[in-house]
Amino acid sequence: MVTLIANEMPAVGIYIMENTDGWVAGNNPGLANLENLSLGNTYIYLQTVTRFDHVISAVTTGSYTNHQLSPTAIGRSGHFTNENEIGTFTIVAEVTNTVAEKCEEFVKLNNRTGDGQKYLVLRYGATDYRQFPYYDGITMKKYIPVITSGVTTTFMGEKDRQQIVIGGWEFWT
Repeated sequence: MVTLIANEMPAVGIYIMENTDGWVAGNNPGLANLENLSLGNTYIYLQTVTRFDHVISAVTTGSYTNHQLSPTAIGRSGHFTNENEIGTFTIVAEVTNTVAEKCEEFVKLNNRTGDGQKYLVLRYGATDYRQFPYYDGITMKKYIPVITSGVTTTFMGEKDRQQIVIGGWEFWT
């Protein structure tokens, strides 16, 4: 059976998943077949997302080393840096207990390289996906390659309601 993301309803949410069926090369996450993936191992899906932060920064580990300013004209300055760019993400979502458990499993299994590259896809609607700047800063992609770095699960006071926060880094290879 083929279960393409493009056919999944509701058509909103965030997926973090492995590349299947060549959808990364074609920049078409709707072609990802969920039947080829395992929930909690090679993908997770968060439907009720309350916050998504994507941060791109040239500051590494809190250091401003190698940032240089130079005057270019009266009242103006130029700026350059020798730092590498770092992209991070944070997702806050409300989930069931089962989804919280699957997210914890996923983060424990996928917080290192070598386990198969994972890609974050943010879906707005049936054919609408958030586009992210590719490493060249010019091309836009409907995904970002990521490694998860942590998960926080908070009981919300109801039987089957948890708030989950997942964080990680963007890694273009």
